[in-house]
Amino acid sequence: MTRHAQMGATEAGTASSPLAAIVESSDDAIIGMTLDGVITSWNAGATAMYGYAPEEMIGHNIAELIPPDHTGELTPILGRLSRGERMHHFETRRVRKDGTMLDVSVSISPILDSAGRVTGAASVARDITARVRSAEDTARLAAIVESSADAIIGMTLDGVITSWNAGATAMYGYAPEEMIGHNIAELIPPDHTGELTPILGRLARGERAQHYETQRLRKDGTMLDVSVLISPILDGTGAATGAASVARDVSGRVRADAERRVLQARLRHSERLETVGQLAGGLAHEFNNLLGVIVGYAGILAEEIGDRPELRADLQPIMDAAERAGRLTRQLLIFSRRDTQQLEELSLNEVVAGVRELLVGSLGSSIVLEVGLEAALPRVRADRGHVEQVLMNLAVNARDAMPEGGTLRITTGSAVLDDAYCAEHPDARPGQFVELTVRDTGTGMSPEIAARAFEPFFTTKPPGRGTGLGLATVHGAMTRAGGSVSAESQEGVGTVFRCYFPAVGVPDAPGTGHRILVVDDEPTLLDIAARILRKAGYIVIAAHNSEEALSLASAADKDFDLVLTDSLPTASGPSLADRLTGLMPGLRVLHMSGYSAGDRGPKPASMADAAFIEKPFTAQQLLEKVRSALGSARHPGIQRDHRSVAGAARESPPC
Repeated sequence: MTRHAQMGATEAGTASSPLAAIVESSDDAIIGMTLDGVITSWNAGATAMYGYAPEEMIGHNIAELIPPDHTGELTPILGRLSRGERMHHFETRRVRKDGTMLDVSVSISPILDSAGRVTGAASVARDITARVRSAEDTARLAAIVESSADAIIGMTLDGVITSWNAGATAMYGYAPEEMIGHNIAELIPPDHTGELTPILGRLARGERAQHYETQRLRKDGTMLDVSVLISPILDGTGAATGAASVARDVSGRVRADAERRVLQARLRHSERLETVGQLAGGLAHEFNNLLGVIVGYAGILAEEIGDRPELRADLQPIMDAAERAGRLTRQLLIFSRRDTQQLEELSLNEVVAGVRELLVGSLGSSIVLEVGLEAALPRVRADRGHVEQVLMNLAVNARDAMPEGGTLRITTGSAVLDDAYCAEHPDARPGQFVELTVRDTGTGMSPEIAARAFEPFFTTKPPGRGTGLGLATVHGAMTRAGGSVSAESQEGVGTVFRCYFPAVGVPDAPGTGHRILVVDDEPTLLDIAARILRKAGYIVIAAHNSEEALSLASAADKDFDLVLTDSLPTASGPSLADRLTGLMPGLRVLHMSGYSAGDRGPKPASMADAAFIEKPFTAQQLLEKVRSALGSARHPGIQRDHRSVAGAARESPPC
């Protein structure tokens, strides 16, 4: 090498040393490679970024840094480089030695020889993972904000709206373009205008987020109850540059709370009246006993005094005072029954529908209310307020029995109570009723507790949680309405209360749909019985003897609900009933006879559990016996059974 050449080389080396130092000290990954991707140089930035030492990568292909789902990008890049093209700041992904993924911004330039030919490539990569993650997080947060059901609004510190999500549109009724640039004061009712300015002022001074409940106006002018959280929006220095408002519609909860307070106030009032009423009733009873003694002995004295005016004048004030005291005790007795009944004919379905919203509000969100109302129910005669009180008391009782939530099901239907049912429920009486059923899926009651459920002041609730008068009030209201109430319960399954209101405006017997075979060998009596039953709505087929009855039964395709047959010991009634029940299992039997029940002699099989009516009988007596004999037999539209609450809960479909 000549001295000139040596000097040139030295100068070149001296000139390149600063550039090499810059490359080596750069935080960016700077990699040299051939046009087929083999790495020829590897700086410290590449080691820091990818985790490989230079000796681990020089001589290897750069494809080792490319993730499997990006392998197709290398070939076209190298092709473009071989044509002398540059690629500036394209974003892609690379794999570190430990397998973690990096987001990188890469610039690749061709390396030229002195003749201008492309002999290799230089890749400069910058780690942008943090920026990409931040952008993804921002986009994710933006998507969450946009999809939120809450109204999320951005604003300046003087209340000018800068952002408006879909939840705000749904809640307030305004599209974003209608509100962005406007002041949030447009959403604030006139009586709340002063509330926001001091809050924004506190946020501007660096105070924390503010949470409160207030009201807002929708576009259509309706009012919303909202729970609002207003937070500061901070810049890089921590200074507040705006505010974010997150509002949630709590109108339903506010209404429910208000209705619950009203209901609780009513219940507390009712409980107080019941407590005082019990005391008043007891006092009135004792006073009446005392007055009975006073009035009785005053009457005896009046008889003994005779016509002695001077003594009668002294006795009369005693008798007058006793009469006034009697009037006072009668008033106490009226009060002890809460108030004077305002009886009217009601649709039970309408009453249930009328208090449904109040019941929903009192139950809370954890309890599902299902309502099933049977169409074309008979009307009932009762006090509307008392019926509503029955519903509310039973609903509150069910709510307390379901602290973890559950289902409350209220249904109505027609029912016929027979003698067998009434024997099990002493407060009930046979007849046609409209049934109100309130069923819960709560904790249930043991048989011992269920037996005392309607006792005044009996409660299983902790002190301060109840007076034990709620179910007693239900019992009293049903008794005063001429009906009855029963409870069926099973621990861990739930409780069902059945309230029976006497039906009005219906025949004495539920005749529609019931077919009766009447058998009597006395034509006149047969005609009378048939006419009474037909007038009550029954479908009646008359037979003069057993042969005719059997023939009619065959022709009618065994479609009878009841047979009413003469039961003289020497006649064919009992044996006929046996034959008919053999043909038609489930057929009800009512025997009639001129003999008394005790004189009928040995009982055939059909008479073992059959009803009996003595001749002569009135139309009312016959209808009551027929109704009793038919019992709870269903006809179309009557939904009534005496299953256990467990079975009913499993088998009853939801409304």
